[in-house]
Amino acid sequence: MRFPFGRAIAAAFLLAISSTVLAQQTPAMWNGFTAVTLTFAEGGSAGTTWSGVFDESTRDFLLGVQLREPDLVRGKVGLVGGRAMIVQGLTLTRGAEIDAMDGPILSMRLALTLLERLFPDGPSSIVGLKDVNYKGDVAIRFATPSASGQIPAPWSATGKVENYNKGVVNFDLALVLPATNPAAKSPTGQMRLKGRLAARTQPVFRDDMPLAGWGVFILGPVRRPEGGVSIGATPEPNAGMKTIGELKASLAQMRPR
Repeated sequence: MRFPFGRAIAAAFLLAISSTVLAQQTPAMWNGFTAVTLTFAEGGSAGTTWSGVFDESTRDFLLGVQLREPDLVRGKVGLVGGRAMIVQGLTLTRGAEIDAMDGPILSMRLALTLLERLFPDGPSSIVGLKDVNYKGDVAIRFATPSASGQIPAPWSATGKVENYNKGVVNFDLALVLPATNPAAKSPTGQMRLKGRLAARTQPVFRDDMPLAGWGVFILGPVRRPEGGVSIGATPEPNAGMKTIGELKASLAQMRPR
């Protein structure tokens, strides 16, 4: 089963390949943001921070990534024209390269879906600082075209959400959920989602942005070892493509895989 994912964040993701995007079925109130920063942590971990800008019309996004454990790692991952993934500074697992996009997009989708549950009337229903103390009895499901996640019920959320400036929402939320591992020492697990939702102030990519130092991967269907087909990312030598503009021109002439 596939679940809806946010229009502004992920409708661009694989739009040229998948015709089953369900973003239009998701309430739009929380999906209009085009600049998102999120720190996501589980348990007592230091967490990971992603900061991204998104453009549905060009099917582009670019995320800055900061991993804090076990060592500090900084890198970037982006989607170009809905067809190519570009990566800089990150070590990818062979055969699971697309995880570099799925991880942050799933986490951002979770944050948006949680905010939608807490404030179903959208950001405009928040004036100033709002305290959150909410118990949910319906599971939260969230997905990309190639991965999915679920927060089982019952769950609870506490924290604060603020909307002082039009178009900007800040949030700091703790999510408590049932432990999924029967051997867990505690019957519950905890996630923390802290971030900022806003509007981007410039294009995601400029055509003259150089590709030197970036890995390029073409998105398309791949067969899974256990059977069936999923979406994967295949390395693409970028010899001769020196800029984002040249990559987009090449994608425009490339047949879908």
